[in-house]
Amino acid sequence: MVCLIADYRKKCNMSREKLSELTGISVSTIKRYERNQQEPKISYLIKIAEALGVESYNDLYKKLED
Repeated sequence: MVCLIADYRKKCNMSREKLSELTGISVSTIKRYERNQQEPKISYLIKIAEALGVESYNDLYKKLED
């Protein structure tokens, strides 16, 4: 799975700090999500999707080709 949070965040011209403010998730944790160093809980994915205006939290990740 590849994290697309950074892609959506940048499309919205949103800083990590603003995303952190909107979601209550620390900037350092958001960085780890964006770098695929940590997988977010579904409850956090939902908060991030809502803050970014993404229809479904499932859209924040894509599967790698086999």
